[in-house]
Amino acid sequence: MLITSAFRFAPASMLAPYDYASMLFAILLGYFVFAELPTLVMLIGAAVVIASNVLVIWREHQLGLARARLRSMADPKG
Repeated sequence: MLITSAFRFAPASMLAPYDYASMLFAILLGYFVFAELPTLVMLIGAAVVIASNVLVIWREHQLGLARARLRSMADPKG
């Protein structure tokens, strides 16, 4: 509930890591409270979701660096 209410105060891109951490907390909660073992398919799915988002974050960072480089070249002040 706290993460959901945090979306009122911060951009979604800033809160995304906490949203993905909730997957890990759900696995831990299921294991310790309900003695539920995560299945291999569930772990693979979580890994795919996390890896794809890391790739998106890396790509956006690269694009941001390229945009900053272009802006600094276009800036008349140098």
